Amino acid sequence: MFFTINRADFFALKRCFKREQTLAPSLDNTDQYSRKKSEKSKLIIRCIHRCLLLGCPSYGACYITLPNNKQPPTDCCRGLRTQHKNDDWSIPNETTFPNCKVFSLCIHNDFATDQLRSIPSRSPRPQGAAPPAADAPPAGLTFKTEKLKTFTPTAADILKIPEGVTGDFDVAKTPPTIRFAVLPGQWKGASLWSSWGDALFASDTNFYCSIGDHNGPHGYSYVYKVDPKSGTVDMVVDVNAVLELPASDYAPGKIHAPLMEYDGWLVFAGYRGKSSAVTDEYNYVGDHLVRWNLTTGEAAFDPPPAPYCSLAASVVHKPSNRIYGVGPGGKRLDGKSKFFSYDLVNKKTVFLGDPSPDATRAIIVAEDGRVWYSAGAVAAKKGKKGEADTPGSPSMFARYNPKSNKAEMTKMALPGDKLRAASRTNSDGIAYGITWDGIMFRFDTVKEKVSVIGRTFETGPAYTAVCKLSPDERFLYYVPGSHGGTATAGTPIIQFDTKTNRRKVIAFIHDYMRGAANYYTGGTFGLDISPDGKTVGIIFNGRELSDTRSATGSNEFDNCMVLLIDIHESER
Repeated sequence: MFFTINRADFFALKRCFKREQTLAPSLDNTDQYSRKKSEKSKLIIRCIHRCLLLGCPSYGACYITLPNNKQPPTDCCRGLRTQHKNDDWSIPNETTFPNCKVFSLCIHNDFATDQLRSIPSRSPRPQGAAPPAADAPPAGLTFKTEKLKTFTPTAADILKIPEGVTGDFDVAKTPPTIRFAVLPGQWKGASLWSSWGDALFASDTNFYCSIGDHNGPHGYSYVYKVDPKSGTVDMVVDVNAVLELPASDYAPGKIHAPLMEYDGWLVFAGYRGKSSAVTDEYNYVGDHLVRWNLTTGEAAFDPPPAPYCSLAASVVHKPSNRIYGVGPGGKRLDGKSKFFSYDLVNKKTVFLGDPSPDATRAIIVAEDGRVWYSAGAVAAKKGKKGEADTPGSPSMFARYNPKSNKAEMTKMALPGDKLRAASRTNSDGIAYGITWDGIMFRFDTVKEKVSVIGRTFETGPAYTAVCKLSPDERFLYYVPGSHGGTATAGTPIIQFDTKTNRRKVIAFIHDYMRGAANYYTGGTFGLDISPDGKTVGIIFNGRELSDTRSATGSNEFDNCMVLLIDIHESER
């Protein structure tokens, strides 16, 4: 059967195919395909079924033919194959056929009906029903370019130990220069502006960071470029614009995993703004891998590296062209977290499974591609009256071996509660890790040995979500108190000397930024060091004190800003 579809619905269908990354069949005619019920064909039908639930007419479309076909072509597969190469969909776009009002589609009723019977589906929303609530951006919103403001604090401003701060640490003698900007485009009325993913100094020497509105099912998230040379801050990736998702669908309200670089592209994936959003009702298939070209500014996306999962932590392993990572699963996976390995060249997931990560938010990757993450932690529970307490179990390391493509538990226990932050390995195969309860340690990837260093900082919350090794491998930088409370310790920018095991505070910035920039530093999940080792870039959660819009009434979140801290050469 053939039918026509209007222009708007055709491109809605195209977007659905694009999101599922469905492959076109490379068969000679429609009759052959109607008899070949392969996994690929099932995926195509499932994709169309999902699109029909978004409001496209009829059902079971198998092929999209060239536009303006008044009569069915004798061989619609050959018509399609003129529009694709290497079995990838390349459906006509708006600019290719600007005058086309309708497009012809071919369906096979019996085959489609048979396949649809076996596919779990959601109940369509009542006609005219409102889509899920979304704190959508205001009409006409523009992201203007912000300029970094430069501050030159004195030693008295930022090197004096705040009252109540104690511990065994050193303090820099020469203060750094600070450059500051509030990220543009954080509109009022959003659920909660916040940054949860690690930042990156890319090979183009620019600093990249991300934020999201923490909303769901349909959230909003953005990536920003901070140019240290020009002193400008620009929004460069609107994730929703790249994914082209309708308001009724899931869209990530966070970017939780790090921004990474691969082959000249910035690569990353989203994360659910609300855990209730990751269901079939909102067409959740996992968070797609988004790419942004560092040279051309081109944006694109690939299949979810971890199907039906959001990404909580990930690392690009360039020697193997893989992304390794962990993330919580959606409803289809019963909410269970998974470890995954994703092939960047062939764009496919090669491993997705257990041991299930225990809320680990970091992974350690060796030069040979072996990966360690935490698993197995179970909190102890106090028994009810007359019942015995339930003992907990410690967080252990699980190991993934790329040669066997298997993950298994080891007998190595973490020195604290689950893995929260980890650095890259140095030239000796040593990585630095931090547990959820703020215990720092060395991890020898050659000997598989853990060596405890100590608590991240004595004053304030020890919870530290990110740590980075300097390019020369001498220093580890971090800021304790990531999820709020960093102000208790004066928001210390800490430089840990890996040779002497001494901590040095480069600056206590909280009081100074509050006075000079009217900004309250809440905590950070994103930090990196410039390729020359001179500048620490940090994205902070917090709030401009003159801004009364906070959804929570807290100063810790709802207004994100970026700092570039230029460290004096005598202090590095």
